[in-house]
Amino acid sequence: MEYIKKDSYLNQLIRFSKTQDIKVITGVRRSGNNGKSVLLEMFKEYLLKHEDNINIVSMNLQELEYDYLLDYHFLHQYAMEHYAEGKYNFLMIDCCLLVNNLHIINLIFFSFFFRIRFSTIHTNF
Repeated sequence: MEYIKKDSYLNQLIRFSKTQDIKVITGVRRSGNNGKSVLLEMFKEYLLKHEDNINIVSMNLQELEYDYLLDYHFLHQYAMEHYAEGKYNFLMIDCCLLVNNLHIINLIFFSFFFRIRFSTIHTNF
């Protein structure tokens, strides 16, 4: 897919990619090719191309195939099943605000040390 480059935002994600902090991508809702989801996908593509020893667990909770993960019990189980010991694990959740209990994100983060990225928070401009 062809994207409009957002190098400054992408470079910020890359620069902090291996830190333990949870990253949240925020922005205007429904912003098309400049959107949060696209930035998250660009970051994923960058990691796959430039990094070794990584495991990326990625989902868009607006897609029907991930609908069951809106229940935090299933999201936790899914993360546990896809964690790869000895690798840099990235959990990328698009639209995580749909999850019925966001406290699960902290549990996943502290239990498995995933590097967590979200594209989810909308601002109203």
